[in-house]
Parts: sequence; structure tokens; C-alpha cells
Amino acid sequence: MRDREVLVLANARTSSDPGREPEAVAIQQGRILWCGDLAGAPTAGRVIDLGGRWIVPGLTDSHTHLLAAAQQKLQPAIADDTPDVQRFLDQLAMAQTELAADEWLVASCELDPAGLGEGRFPTRAELDRLAPTRPVVVRCLGGHVGLANSAALDASAGVLSEVPRPS
Repeated sequence: MRDREVLVLANARTSSDPGREPEAVAIQQGRILWCGDLAGAPTAGRVIDLGGRWIVPGLTDSHTHLLAAAQQKLQPAIADDTPDVQRFLDQLAMAQTELAADEWLVASCELDPAGLGEGRFPTRAELDRLAPTRPVVVRCLGGHVGLANSAALDASAGVLSEVPRPS
């Protein structure tokens, strides 16, 4: 492609306008030139139909956790409006019923502990009562908080041997 040639990515999905999916993105000299309906796209030297696939600009964002976000989509999620610790534990118990006996329960949530009636996350002891032998790990607040029961800490002892274990 020559430097001045316009490339149009048609049938593309972007996050540029959360309320509306543009049909096309025009790029010229490595920069996004235009975004909108395909009918209004600039004249292009080349058009590529993306078939509804997502495009992401080639930029560096030091705080994007793409792998963690993808993994989170595969894990049970705790509802953001969970009102108290017991309902938090009830949701974990439900997720546990779908696992094989030897599988870890790995879940995620975006709850702020201040939003729970008790103003705190479940304790290790509460997670132990929920699953005495199954390792349980819950990734919270975008991965900035992790909850684990004793079985998970024991299973990870070689890795986490230096981490203090509060009761």
C-alpha cells in the first residue's frame, strides 16, 4: 500500500462509539482517518471486509489486562449487586456444583466490599466452610484483590510460601 492510499476496513466492530457500531474505518498513513457508515467512507485504494470482527488500534496501554479479561469470561462471575457475604458464598456454592470433584473453583467479581452488608469480603474461614477440600480462588476488583481458601493456599504453598496467611 502506498503511503497516501486509503485503506477501508468494512463490516468492522470498534469501541469508538459505545452506542453505535460503525460499519467502516478508514486508515491513511497509519492513522485512523474516518469512522462511520460504509456509504460515507472516503474513496479507498483497498477495502477489506472484516466480517464483523473487532479491530483494536495498535497502541500501548500499560493497564490493559487482556489475558485476565479473557480468562474472566470463562469463569463464574459473582453478581455486582450481591448484597451480603452469605449471598456471595451462595453464588460460589452454585458455581461449585458444575465442577468435577478435583477442579479448582476460580471465579471473579467486581464487588467493592463496602457494597456488601458486612462491609468486607468473605474470610478464609468462610471459604473453607464452603469448600473444605476444593481449592477456591476469587479474583476481585479487576484482579487487585484475590480471595483464597486454605485448600488453594496449601495447593500453592510452593509458590506462595512467603505470603503471610491471616486467619
